[in-house]
Amino acid sequence: MIDQRIQVLLNEALGVPSQIEMMTDIFTDMVLQEVEALRLSDNFDEKDASLKGYGDVEIKFYETTVGPAQSWAFVKNHPSFNMEEWKKFPMYRNKVRVTVDVLEDEAAQHVTDSKSPMPIVNGSHNFKADKFEVRNLKTLGNVFDIGEFEFKIMTGESDFQGSDKLKTKISATIAHEIFHDFQLYVKYIKSNEVGFGKAQVINTAVGHLKEGFTKEFNYFLHILYLSLKFEQQARIPQALRILKTKNIKTNEDFTEALKETDAWDDIQKLKNFSAEKLIRSYGEYQGLEDIFRIPQSIEYTKDSIAEWNRLLEKIRVFMVQNGLTVNPFRGLSQKLLQDPKLFFEHWERVFKKRAKEYYVKLAKLYGLI
Repeated sequence: MIDQRIQVLLNEALGVPSQIEMMTDIFTDMVLQEVEALRLSDNFDEKDASLKGYGDVEIKFYETTVGPAQSWAFVKNHPSFNMEEWKKFPMYRNKVRVTVDVLEDEAAQHVTDSKSPMPIVNGSHNFKADKFEVRNLKTLGNVFDIGEFEFKIMTGESDFQGSDKLKTKISATIAHEIFHDFQLYVKYIKSNEVGFGKAQVINTAVGHLKEGFTKEFNYFLHILYLSLKFEQQARIPQALRILKTKNIKTNEDFTEALKETDAWDDIQKLKNFSAEKLIRSYGEYQGLEDIFRIPQSIEYTKDSIAEWNRLLEKIRVFMVQNGLTVNPFRGLSQKLLQDPKLFFEHWERVFKKRAKEYYVKLAKLYGLI
């Protein structure tokens, strides 16, 4: 058993601050309590959907919202709450929305056999730049309450009844989103900057501007998203939550457990990105529609790269106008921007470098198990 003081030092050294662990534990209990209340209430709407390779399904949809005052009351009254730890990262009053889609077990098993096994838990953290500040209260001192959280759960009936698998996935997703909130807080108190900077511009562009680009270029954008450092940093505490549920006694056990994390999949995608394969894929016929698409796609990608470059600057300017801190991009050379092969080769080198950095951070978690 690791001495508690040593454990805290290890947490800090490996990028998983103890205050993040505390708030993740508390928010996990809060969300699980809400999920249990939804299950017991049996108050749901019904909606129809279609699962690829399975067919039509009926989904029970549950939703609830924990108000800012209610969430703070839960936090400060939780048995794990420690005021001194909280002051290091004073998350105060945060609205939390929870939705649950429940499928019959047979349909859920079909999804479980896919690459994204159930239960599926997605999270988001949103804030308004004009409300971004650290306030000082007479009773508590500095408080940081700019964010709202949303957790979307899709699960089968059996796991909805309460399972360790569902709890682990909820906890891992909460760790990810709370770490994003922590990143914003640290950046603000250190430099008075609002937001994630250039990475937020790229993240926004990748998430919302995929229409109009070829499937090959969209694949590149997905890998670009996985390379963002602020996203990788948030997936470290997320992975730790998964690893702590495993019976890890050896380095081999640790490696096998790592393979069950999203971070491991990210690293493989970054490592395996190939400019040569991507360029070659532009000439592969996979369906009738490719007869018309392929002859134009390489030439079109030159336009896509130029348009992507212009879009980044437009989004950057828009974010600055709305109160975020984003310095100008240091543009790529015209030689790279005008040659898709050179462009993708440049990013291949970046992705492989980020994969190595990512793996080193992930491997260090062995010291926390």
